Amino acid sequence: TREAGIKAASEVKKAQEDAMFRAVEAEIQAKMRQEEEIERLRDELWEEELLQKKRMQEEQKQAAKLRAKEEMMQSNEMQMQLKQELLARQRADEEAFNEMLQQKFRSEARREMKLAAFRRKQREQFVEEIARHRALKQDMVYAELQRERRERERQEQDEDYKRQVVEAAKQRLLREHADVLQGYLPRALRPSSSSSRPSAFR
Repeated sequence: TREAGIKAASEVKKAQEDAMFRAVEAEIQAKMRQEEEIERLRDELWEEELLQKKRMQEEQKQAAKLRAKEEMMQSNEMQMQLKQELLARQRADEEAFNEMLQQKFRSEARREMKLAAFRRKQREQFVEEIARHRALKQDMVYAELQRERRERERQEQDEDYKRQVVEAAKQRLLREHADVLQGYLPRALRPSSSSSRPSAFR
């Protein structure tokens, strides 16, 4: 009948809808389970990474402690070695300095004696040099005085000679021109006069 057909069609439709719903629900549930599995795996991976990171940090920490311990031991050894080397070098320097002081003090008297002798020699050379320069200066002064004296004597002789030449020339002129000048010359300048005054012709 028609109602039976409608009812059957309605049941078929409902069954289809139910099947579609169940399929969608199953798909949703499967997707949710997949997401949950992914989340679980992610959590496990994160936990594993975290544990690995912690293990690495712990290993690094232990390695750092061991390295620090080794470095500390090496540093202590190096410090001890450096201290020993420093002490040895200081002892060597002290011995060398002490030996140098001993050498210096042993030769101090001789050095002072030689220095005093050198200073005496320098003073003697200085005195001798001063005396030599003083004598040389005196000789130079004496030679200069003698030269000046000889120069003055030569100049005086030259002046005397010039005066004699001039006087002789005047007397010769007076004698040669006595007749012409007889009436014009003063009595003192006449050739017959016993005195002459050359300054009148200057």
